[in-house]
Amino acid sequence: EYAPRKGDTLLHMALRHGATPEMVSVVIELGANRKLCNEAGELPGQVNEEAPHTLKKADLLIEIKKQRELVEKAKAAPTAKDGLMAAYFGGKKK
Repeated sequence: EYAPRKGDTLLHMALRHGATPEMVSVVIELGANRKLCNEAGELPGQVNEEAPHTLKKADLLIEIKKQRELVEKAKAAPTAKDGLMAAYFGGKKK
């Protein structure tokens, strides 16, 4: 039941062995292609009943991570006011 099948990718194996959504999200972020079939014709999301749910949860985790990164980037970015102040005062805020 847990033996790898010919042509299984790392994503197939992770899902087949019940990896957590966190682990699956890492595999996906590292470049796993969820559209590759193994030699049995299975997509990664078809290896067991839980696989589609785990993939959805992994996708949500990836989206949450992206949103957090955008928020952090926005917090770190200078504002328009900072840019105007720097231009007006030569880089020194008053």
